[in-house]
Amino acid sequence: GRLVSTNDGVISAFGFNDTAYVDGVQFVTESEHILLSKFAVNGDLDWVHQVRSDFVQIASIVTDEFGSVYALGNFVNWVSIEVDTLQVIGDPTELSTEVFMAKLNSDGVLVWIRHVGGGANYNIAESLTYSGGSLYGCGRFREEMQIGTENFVSSSFKNGFLFAMDTTGTINWSRQFMSDNAHPLAIKAKPNNISVIGLFESPMTVAGHGLNGSSGSGDGFLVNFDSTGSVLMSKAIGGDATEVLDHLELISDSLYLVSGYSASSSFQIDGLEFQNAANQPGWYNQNHFSLVLDASLKADCIYYTESTNSSLGLETNFNHISGDTVWIVSGFGAELSFGDTTLYSPGGTMFISKTCMGCNELITIDIPVISDSGTGMHLYPNPANTSTTLTLPDAGTYDILVLDAMGRVVYQEKTANASYQLTTANWPQGIYAITATNKEGVQYTSKLVVGR
Repeated sequence: GRLVSTNDGVISAFGFNDTAYVDGVQFVTESEHILLSKFAVNGDLDWVHQVRSDFVQIASIVTDEFGSVYALGNFVNWVSIEVDTLQVIGDPTELSTEVFMAKLNSDGVLVWIRHVGGGANYNIAESLTYSGGSLYGCGRFREEMQIGTENFVSSSFKNGFLFAMDTTGTINWSRQFMSDNAHPLAIKAKPNNISVIGLFESPMTVAGHGLNGSSGSGDGFLVNFDSTGSVLMSKAIGGDATEVLDHLELISDSLYLVSGYSASSSFQIDGLEFQNAANQPGWYNQNHFSLVLDASLKADCIYYTESTNSSLGLETNFNHISGDTVWIVSGFGAELSFGDTTLYSPGGTMFISKTCMGCNELITIDIPVISDSGTGMHLYPNPANTSTTLTLPDAGTYDILVLDAMGRVVYQEKTANASYQLTTANWPQGIYAITATNKEGVQYTSKLVVGR
């Protein structure tokens, strides 16, 4: 699904098969369709559209200062919203994916739907942004792709594209990222500065500008364009294996924050060093990292996780910015260290933490899962679905007390066993505090997450 917040609600797009219900209204499909909808701040449904096609995706949603909604997506052969339909003549067995854009006004009425581009093989839009009356989108293609009047021919297995469009749906210009494997993943814009990040295999050429990376299998890149599509600056980020940049924030006119994940054993950038804590770094043994870059793209600060694998999801966002605060959201497997804090989770889990802009010190951490609190009590599995086993350091009589997040007692029991099973099947999803007190008054505490 995709989500974007507005002043008076939230715009969402999610795919479904067979049947879906929104506020009691039934939607039916024989293929994969999209429900594009708006919900008010109080959760009431304002409007909903079923986006139909043989195959359709919404890659990104943005809004402008007038409340208009723009959705960038992918489709095969045809796509329709309400009565408007785009159709591209092609062989449906080839699954040649085309790119489309749709505009809706602030009331959810469809204004227009446009065919952005496509061609042979797999053409995928990834990200969309809006600034100063213009829309900018990026993605990847194989073989060839036509955008507006430009026809791009891939120089390798996969090339990238960038386009600029006005609010009437007219393509103003487009650019090709040429490399052995160029894959733009995210885009943000401010006046006269369009920033694109992603992955490439060195070297890469775009708009006559060359960029070289390391000798590894792939590097992350950041390329800045002006409003005419000329390259202003670029930077490669990589080591001896693959680095991918997939999240970008334009913090101010002088600061960028880029985030991604690394399979390298280590890499250095502008005097800063990333060190992968995985025993065998590689595609399935990654750590997340984030860099704060100044206006000249010099790296001023680096954050990174230390784990056997801190990439449970390949496109997990590592950072979000709120003022001068950095919220870090990511996943890890087995064990993770950030500063002086170490987390444990045998099966892997997510974590949330907070730090400040431009510093590496952890301020606070809110951990959805703590498998071992370090106090002598151990819970497994954690998160729990129907049950979890509580293990205590010594045999004896214990009073077990479980409180929910509001401090209410949800369970109380006395046990004489050092290993005790808690049945959680009927507990609401959430975080619970568990205390075990022995007859001497010694307490052991931990947290449990109940999920489904």
